[in-house]
Amino acid sequence: MRLVLIALTVGVCAAQGVKSAGARTDPARAHQALDAARQAAAQKRWNEALEAFTTAILYQENNAAAFLERARVFEGLGRVEAASSDYEQAAKAGDKSGVPYAALGNIRLAAKQYEKAREEFTRAIDAGLKTASVHVGRARALVALEKKKDSLPDYAEAIRLDPNDAEPYRERAVLYMDNREFKNAIADFTNYLERKPGNAEILVERGFAHGQLGDFENAIAGMTKALQLDPKNARAFFLRGEAYRRIKKNEESAADMTAALALTPNDSNLYLARAATYSVMEKHAEALADRTEAIRLKPDYPGAYIARGGSYHLLGRHEEGFQDRSKAIELAPLMAEAWLARGSAYYLTGNLEKALADLDQARRLDPGDAETLGVIAAARQKVEAQKAAAAKPVVEAPKPVEPVVVAAAVEPPKPAPAVEAVKAAVAEPPKPATAKSLEREGRDLLAQSDFDGAIAAFSAAIAKDAKLASAWNGRGYAKMRKADYKGAIEDYTAAIQRNVNYANAYKNRAAAFRMLGNKAMADEDTEMANELHSKLPANVAR
Repeated sequence: MRLVLIALTVGVCAAQGVKSAGARTDPARAHQALDAARQAAAQKRWNEALEAFTTAILYQENNAAAFLERARVFEGLGRVEAASSDYEQAAKAGDKSGVPYAALGNIRLAAKQYEKAREEFTRAIDAGLKTASVHVGRARALVALEKKKDSLPDYAEAIRLDPNDAEPYRERAVLYMDNREFKNAIADFTNYLERKPGNAEILVERGFAHGQLGDFENAIAGMTKALQLDPKNARAFFLRGEAYRRIKKNEESAADMTAALALTPNDSNLYLARAATYSVMEKHAEALADRTEAIRLKPDYPGAYIARGGSYHLLGRHEEGFQDRSKAIELAPLMAEAWLARGSAYYLTGNLEKALADLDQARRLDPGDAETLGVIAAARQKVEAQKAAAAKPVVEAPKPVEPVVVAAAVEPPKPAPAVEAVKAAVAEPPKPATAKSLEREGRDLLAQSDFDGAIAAFSAAIAKDAKLASAWNGRGYAKMRKADYKGAIEDYTAAIQRNVNYANAYKNRAAAFRMLGNKAMADEDTEMANELHSKLPANVAR
């Protein structure tokens, strides 16, 4: 009882680390109070525990154990400031375990004081507390500080220390997804699911990663399993529908999009996705209806007007198509895709002057877009052909003439043997082709619209140096010009795998996705390309 009375009279002073003038150092009584506090805490008699811990501190002011354990009680009661103070006092009192620093790191992390959290976790590790939870805590702080790459070693160490904990795998997988390292993400999601099976959301994310790598069968399998666990998962229906469309199972795609819309009827993106499937199925009226609904739900989204303009043009309603694409330009005058869309429509309807004006503007806004450059080249070729046809003189039919007898055919003189010898002597032996020279040859052939020849040259360059990302990108563009959009996407993906910061490859792949009607993936790649472009120095050509 005497211990409790002392605690009640001087508890406030002790909580602030101030020793009461009436208490003298007495290790035996401090130990007795600490035992009493622990018994009370074990029985969840929190107030009694706090009083006893305080008494232990009064009798032994550098009682690190009492500060540490009182801090835990304060933290459990939600008294975070008092807990933080006690954790700091525990470290000052001589606790070298690193535990007080780790606890402070968790408190700072919960308070979103990420730099302080990182510092505390680092102090814990430096003190020798190299546990999985401390490494995960520091990794989380680094991620919150946008130092995601720096967090990866901590996640790796946490997994090494505790390979059975599923959560670090999931968190690292999310980082890999953000960095478009889909193979690594799939491996981590799989490790998570082996430890925590039956998580529908993780199955969906892993399926999405499979889809990004073009593995649509595994993507569909993952979404199907997720839907068995969670039949109302709209995202799973949407992504499975996208995957079905990619393997040309359009009926299944449309059905999944419809199921997703039944769950989230006000999602404009879902209407646009189903419209893309309808468009591939040549159900242009249905596509038009969905795109109109998407605009009703999101009237300021320029992409929806671009898409609906396409439906109008396919239905022969060109005036409305031009109105929609002009509306897209009005909403987003710096959006290259809007100018490209209207310019392409002008090109296809034969208005080459307006087509080139719009396409030139699209090129100014996005100088490296392959689709824009391709349509410009085609439009200019048509203009030149029209000029040549207009300049060609009208030739009258020849009048019949009397046959003329030719005395003899005269062969041109053969070059003197000495000249041939000189030529042979001067001729240099051909230099062996390099990957770079073959790539240049491929680009020259692209400029001549010899796409088959370009594909052959780029393929030869890749055979010599499979790491040459620009050759994969060039071959993808040649395939896209031949309307082999699937093959183009495969090559653009290979280019990106070799150079994850290849903005032009993302932009080109977006164009190929768009040609297949896959707006979701096209938008994602366009966003990534724009992000990478924004990081380039102003004097770097794109």
